[in-house]
Amino acid sequence: MSSDNVTPTLSNGGSISPAPAASTNKVTVVLGAQWGDEGKGKVVDLLAQDADIVCRCQGGNNAGHTVVVDSIEYDFHLLPSGIINPKVTAFIGNGVVIHLPGLFEEAEKNCKKGQSLTGWDKRLTISDRAHIVFDFHQAADGIQEQQRQEQAGKNLGTTKKGIGPVYSSKAARSGLRMCDLVSDFNEFSQRFTVLANQYKSMYPSLEIDIDGELNRLKVYAEQVKPMVKDGVYFIYEALHGPRKKILVEGANAALLDIDFGTYPFVTSSNCTVGGVCTGLGIPPQCIGEVYGVVKAYTTRVGIGAFPTEQNNESGDRLQSRGREFGVTTGRRRRCGWLDLTLLRYAHMINGFTALALTKLDILDVFADIKVGVSYKINGKTIPYFPANQEVLNKVEVEYHILPGWNTDTSNARTFEDLPENAKKYVLFIEDMLGIPIAALLMMTPGAQENLHFEGSKLLLYRDLPLITLLARRRFREETVFLHLKVVVSVGTGRLIGSNPRKLTVRHHKPRCGVVGAARGRAFFRTLRRLYLAEWQFFLILMTPPPPPVPGFGSLHNPACACIILPILRGLLVPHPVCFYYVLSYCWHSLLSPCSALLRR
Repeated sequence: MSSDNVTPTLSNGGSISPAPAASTNKVTVVLGAQWGDEGKGKVVDLLAQDADIVCRCQGGNNAGHTVVVDSIEYDFHLLPSGIINPKVTAFIGNGVVIHLPGLFEEAEKNCKKGQSLTGWDKRLTISDRAHIVFDFHQAADGIQEQQRQEQAGKNLGTTKKGIGPVYSSKAARSGLRMCDLVSDFNEFSQRFTVLANQYKSMYPSLEIDIDGELNRLKVYAEQVKPMVKDGVYFIYEALHGPRKKILVEGANAALLDIDFGTYPFVTSSNCTVGGVCTGLGIPPQCIGEVYGVVKAYTTRVGIGAFPTEQNNESGDRLQSRGREFGVTTGRRRRCGWLDLTLLRYAHMINGFTALALTKLDILDVFADIKVGVSYKINGKTIPYFPANQEVLNKVEVEYHILPGWNTDTSNARTFEDLPENAKKYVLFIEDMLGIPIAALLMMTPGAQENLHFEGSKLLLYRDLPLITLLARRRFREETVFLHLKVVVSVGTGRLIGSNPRKLTVRHHKPRCGVVGAARGRAFFRTLRRLYLAEWQFFLILMTPPPPPVPGFGSLHNPACACIILPILRGLLVPHPVCFYYVLSYCWHSLLSPCSALLRR
């Protein structure tokens, strides 16, 4: 294999030296927070509008994302759906397993629908370490499902795309990778024959046309060779080179993860945030925002525990209104109410920066909407999501009932356009989970109009930008955001500034640090109702000044500015109620050092 097909030329002449932390690009991650089919493709399509690189890090063509552009519906299974943006470079990482016939068929099918994928092969890079799915892997997948049905009376409900068998070959260290295919084909053919014969011995009924598949693979090898690069070098250069916006498109979802999902009814890869690191070859400190995509209700394809499932009129209504059929298999999805216990569990693993809530408009016709808030076993509330499927099948879900809105929301374009009860539903989810909801997407095809991007700033159905997201994004872009528009006195609840809208907040005792979670959420809800879309930074002045802090002296002493600034910087974390306290007494003395600090 020629070197130009393996390793891109590095800007420093071939040697890798550690890049300064300040120059490292971060990746933005989009992950499913339930059992898949949440609408990740739509979120990725929106974020990819100003992305430079869009990556897939795990799974294979068992995943399915649908994207609508100019009223044309595109279906993606292996290709990152962000490739629909002609300016984007798509990257398939080492954690992905690739069925080459499926890859080219998918590209050809989508190219026939419209012009959005023109030149896709020039914009696709494939990691040389990605494993290959062969036809006999897919055939073995079907045989395994049949055996499970015959022996245990039930199967796993796999997509029969060969995903389990190819990951088994990978773990058994007998699999073949893209680097093997585009290198010495004679050596590849020998190893392929050995692997095929192993499968024939394991499954006597399996028929494999070894020569025929090798002939087809030889053709694919020539076609795919220009796309295959050393993935580690590629992603390293992307992270440490010129400023780029890198987006990672997760496949499947948290509850389908091989380790953390509802095992054994899961996929065969890690589809939580850890899979981003292992599936692309990036260090954890390079992960920036992590968006969890959540459907406004819950669906699941195939068998397995489903605590909030509704085998009744409500479930049928959700299924028909939401057109709940799998993109990959076409199977009918099981439907139920939103499950907050499940979402808390997914958040524990992934640490979502924010959520994107999809298909809210499917709930428009319900008089009452249930939300699962906790699980009980034998009448006792359990504070965890059970790992054992038999236990999970037995849990009793405790529901909170919210009033419906019986109003069409599909044409809403701002949060204020929503009916009052729809707003309450969104805020209830946000408050119960303690995770900001940064986006709302409706079912309506082409509904990307429902989300608005202003540069890298997410407005996303909110009059008030999510402050911590905005601050962290601008922090990385080295933009000074000490631009004070509104100041609120925490001690009196009095609004200081020119904004004419009335603000009423619960009285908070002045204190040093971050507002407590419960009181902070109430405060945040009140602030959200203000029209503050142009905020660049949010500061709260404390009046009167707090007592001296042990070890720091009086915080209103300008001499302490250099001491408290690192504390302020440390608070710049993705948290829904992260407010920054600065004393009015030292505001002028803080201005210059703060500006310098936040530029770094």
